[in-house]
Amino acid sequence: MDKHVLSTALPAFQNSGSDDEDQKDAAVEAQRLKALGIAFAEQGNWESALGSWNRAVQLAPIDGHLHELCAQALNETGKAWAAVQAATRACGLLPQSCDALMTLARAQLNLGEPKLAVASMERVLKIQSEHPEALSEIEEVRALACRQDQLGAGIRAFVSGPPSRG
Repeated sequence: MDKHVLSTALPAFQNSGSDDEDQKDAAVEAQRLKALGIAFAEQGNWESALGSWNRAVQLAPIDGHLHELCAQALNETGKAWAAVQAATRACGLLPQSCDALMTLARAQLNLGEPKLAVASMERVLKIQSEHPEALSEIEEVRALACRQDQLGAGIRAFVSGPPSRG
């Protein structure tokens, strides 16, 4: 079979050049959705912010900042486990990001895991020894971890007070 027949017989496998345009369009839309989510978050509308950021993540799945923003929104809406997952993805994509690590620490704390939160904050302090948020929060989190140790194995920490009796 000659080369002309092969090249005309399989046009679906030829690069039309539109992949670059599609990627640019997706990046622009992801940035628009990121900005929209930030506007929602600034208004305290965390569910709408999360929706915008989740759509942006679909368009830009390797943008660690978007995963970190999703984790913040998930923390704010009480979805601690999902926040830990999103923050872990952010840290995987941005291993030196103090913001991502602090968000992970807060999600771990909200999940009732102060020891893990301390470890995440210590990673922040290794990256930036004078990180103001880590410095201001770590002693309280260490105290929670000690309290958890005193309660015994298998006990989760109560971060925002004891559970209501219902």
